[in-house]
Amino acid sequence: MLVGWFGTYAVVGPVIAKRALGGAAAWGTIASANGFGLIAGGFVALRVRFARPILVATLCCFPFALLPLTLMAPQPVAIIAAAAFAAGMSGELFGVLWYTALHTHVDHAALSRVSAYDAVGSIALVPMGEVLAGFALDSFGSRPTLLASSAAIVLPTLAVLLVPEVRRLRAGPPV
Repeated sequence: MLVGWFGTYAVVGPVIAKRALGGAAAWGTIASANGFGLIAGGFVALRVRFARPILVATLCCFPFALLPLTLMAPQPVAIIAAAAFAAGMSGELFGVLWYTALHTHVDHAALSRVSAYDAVGSIALVPMGEVLAGFALDSFGSRPTLLASSAAIVLPTLAVLLVPEVRRLRAGPPV
């Protein structure tokens, strides 16, 4: 999922902003909307409790596909910024739900090891995604690259939803 997001956010989006949206100021607006979304997601996480936190966290991955989709045409900066805001908000909510679930459902003796595997699994492919995004943008153009980025977000998220434990795990007391 992060392969598609960071390929778009770090590589393709800034190029499209320069080519079609007016340059750095446009991308700055979009990036700041993402940051404001992170803050908003934190406030939501402070106030709302979910009975099935991993299910909600997984569903929070889908809004990340909005950024590459809105960049395909591209849409006006305000619409792209709204997509970036949604990604930031859902990303922060995902993080809070994920780490809370780890700390409440993983034995403390195994928590550091599980967290390490999670971190490596989450970020290991990000640099490759950024390189591939640049290569794909130069070789195939922005539309196919952004479509592939969206697919790299949506398809793994759908696969995770197929896991029964993701749908069933309930919020619970600490282990």
